[in-house]
Amino acid sequence: MMKTELILMTTCLVASLAQATPIQPEKLLLGVTVQPSADLGISGNSMFNPRFFDSKIYANQINVACFGRYPSGSPIPEMLVDNSTNNSMEHRMVAPFRGSFSSTYLLASSSAAASTTNFTRYDFDGSNPVTTDAPDWLTVSAFDWVDNDTIIYAVYTSGYRNRLYLADVAAEPFTVTKNTLWNADGYAATGVSKRIRNVRTGDVFSGFAYYGDAGQNTNPNFYALNLATGVETLLGNAGTLTGSGSYGIWTVLERDGHLYVQTTDNGVQIYNMTDATTLGSLHATYTKQELDALTGGSAQYFGLDVTPDGKTMLLGGLGGSVFELLEKSDPSVIISMSGENVVLSWPASLTNMIIQSTSDLSMGFADLDPQPAVVIDGEMNTAAIAVSAGVDRAFFRLRQ
Repeated sequence: MMKTELILMTTCLVASLAQATPIQPEKLLLGVTVQPSADLGISGNSMFNPRFFDSKIYANQINVACFGRYPSGSPIPEMLVDNSTNNSMEHRMVAPFRGSFSSTYLLASSSAAASTTNFTRYDFDGSNPVTTDAPDWLTVSAFDWVDNDTIIYAVYTSGYRNRLYLADVAAEPFTVTKNTLWNADGYAATGVSKRIRNVRTGDVFSGFAYYGDAGQNTNPNFYALNLATGVETLLGNAGTLTGSGSYGIWTVLERDGHLYVQTTDNGVQIYNMTDATTLGSLHATYTKQELDALTGGSAQYFGLDVTPDGKTMLLGGLGGSVFELLEKSDPSVIISMSGENVVLSWPASLTNMIIQSTSDLSMGFADLDPQPAVVIDGEMNTAAIAVSAGVDRAFFRLRQ
């Protein structure tokens, strides 16, 4: 009995290790694709800065302006807004309010197409837009919530695109006012050389915001900003990039102590973080080719979001599509004992699986050699593995 208990216990450990974040490239899977323009019957165009909030996808399209809200995992919209005939209501990002107003109102940034310099509040169903002036009358690009009443945002207006503003937001009556925590100007003039396309507050490191240099292909830098002081720290650079038009580093975000650096034309680099302002090792890379193979696209990607557990991602692209990417599920393996044999069972639909084992997780797994015979028993594959004398624990897993 002791041997059986150890095998079952260690199998649970292997299953938990397989859930570590972020998703490895070979485990990415395309879930749903949401298209508010198609649902509205209008032309598709560039999707900007799609976001997850409260287990919902907020998908926002520019040029032919529209946006929508979808439950994660569903292509059926809960809410759609068609602003395609009104350039002044084009937005670079849309998100729900936080706190007590999180299911009452939506907040939208300015229109770059019409060079408006305001914020817009919508009712939660997308109706009744109300506008208010942005601080310093500048066109607002992407934003993120610092807390329930404060946002940090980037600027679209030429000549001011390396600034990050801090502002206080009131829902009723609707106002957005400059927050002077950092200085009397209410903004940080960052080290970005061209422009900031997206700014994101941290997850584990919630006292910091993260962003990068867009429109720069030669070693564009990415940064952290201390939200209490407005002090910037250079984190690293993305190397030599390709791309033209709207290009470069688009999104830099921290999830579960990992930093995602997303580019328009060169995929996503994911780093371990030592602390809020120090990169560790490169954890994984999603190449543009791998992402294109999943989405079926070949154009640029304008925005990334990742759930706090790292198990679900959003990518925004051309053609009016937002792609939700998931982690492939590991096959369920049942372990039992039959005499002196360990018996592994898994669904018969999973073919050509290789059995691996180890007696010590720190030493890694190796393919069993020779591989045991696999017998189909109803809807399950089964394989019997002889346990060597003196072995009191063993770990097993499958690979393709």
